[in-house]
Amino acid sequence: MENEDTPRRVLRDYQARAVRRVREEWASHRAVCLVAPTGSGKTTMGVALAQGFDRVVWVAHRRELVGQAQERLQSEGLRVGAYCPGFDRDDDAPIQVGTIQTLLAGGHAPPADLVVLDEAHHYAKAAKHWSGFTSSYDSALVLGLTATPQRQDGSPLGDIFDELVEAASYSELIAAGHLVPCAIWRAPNDQVQRGWCKDPLEAYQIAGEDGQGFAFYDRTERAATWAEKFEQSGILSTTIFGTTKSSDRADRLAQFSEGGIKMIHNVFTMTEGVDIPAARVCIMAKMPGHVSGYMQMGGRVLRPFPGKTSAILLDISGASFKYGSPAADRAYTLDGDGIAEAEKSTTRKCLECGHVYARTLAKCPVCGAVPIKQPPPDILIYSAALKRVYAGNDTAPEHKRREFERLRRLQLAKGWSLGWVFKEYGKLFPNEEPDTRDITDREWRSEYDNLVRFGASKGYKPGWAAFRFKAMAGKWPPRSWAIPAQRPPLFTDGFYD
Repeated sequence: MENEDTPRRVLRDYQARAVRRVREEWASHRAVCLVAPTGSGKTTMGVALAQGFDRVVWVAHRRELVGQAQERLQSEGLRVGAYCPGFDRDDDAPIQVGTIQTLLAGGHAPPADLVVLDEAHHYAKAAKHWSGFTSSYDSALVLGLTATPQRQDGSPLGDIFDELVEAASYSELIAAGHLVPCAIWRAPNDQVQRGWCKDPLEAYQIAGEDGQGFAFYDRTERAATWAEKFEQSGILSTTIFGTTKSSDRADRLAQFSEGGIKMIHNVFTMTEGVDIPAARVCIMAKMPGHVSGYMQMGGRVLRPFPGKTSAILLDISGASFKYGSPAADRAYTLDGDGIAEAEKSTTRKCLECGHVYARTLAKCPVCGAVPIKQPPPDILIYSAALKRVYAGNDTAPEHKRREFERLRRLQLAKGWSLGWVFKEYGKLFPNEEPDTRDITDREWRSEYDNLVRFGASKGYKPGWAAFRFKAMAGKWPPRSWAIPAQRPPLFTDGFYD
């Protein structure tokens, strides 16, 4: 499988540890998911794990990533064929790269002892081609590679994988210099509601330090508008969307890598398959739906680069209040939430310079200020009325009676109709008939008269009031009530008006 002229890459300590653990899991589990944070070298570990297999199928979820995967694997000294239209075929190559659709094109899947699912969070049993793909590789081992073992809808990956191995934590990678810490700039408190605490350009001018990076938006029109405003302010910018031609995308990324472009404004296109260590600034101009998307966006700027001491997250959407730092350590599982969100208490904001850093540090890593212990804030008391919570129809009879009496007292004090009492009682105890023995005949008559007047004003049939009264009182109104009483009603709250 290897080109003998290409020396094998020496694995870092955590990479060797992860490779060993995956192989141990394969002894008892067919499908193993390797979780490797952005910048930790998941492809390097994937290549190491592929050693020893005669035939490997490497799945990339998008066509444009097939070429990237092929080039990267070839750089590791491997013979690789791209099973995808527009790429040079090499059917005899021991590793075949392609999408699920192209790998199954023509009804024949290339043979494999190992199937590697790169960016494994993009695959699901419910996918259009998934069942046909998996049935072709029932006897092959499966390796998943991802930084975020959670799909965009928040679901975990337990329907594909049997076991999960974490390569390394963010704190371990930062301590070893394989990633850089992340400085977060955001509003003083979580008051952002479906908006921004500051516009992207102003945020960049205040804290972007003239760095290169990515701005993430929720709409292409919005991204294009702000890319133009950045340009007008002398900050070289471009856009990359899902509709951007592959040639234009490659050209813009090349200009970005060379430093000719400062900011790339996009809508979820720069979250994967982008390895540009010089990128330092992430403008979070959208609220990600799940922590996985947030981590992918923030992860674009965590790779180390000469002169780069930290990444910068300009959080104008308030996402960091919900998800913590992109570089926070997290717990991963194959069920439940998939990714446990970082606790908000893991970070603190420096009162001197505004930098957000890990709470475990004794002082601010930017300005050196020691945090001052703040007294607990005063509790805001709204003086809202307390309301008893009942157990519906399972509530004890004495409590039902007590609540009906409370509603009656309030009704009589306010001059409201009996209809209001029955409506409120029904909300608490559906289909339950209250004890009405303390309601006087005069009150019933007044209630019936109100129903008659209301029905007449709406053009209802003459019998409507009687049926409505029967549903409330549990009895028909006497025939002598057929003509409304010639006196003012007891209740005038307008419940039936």
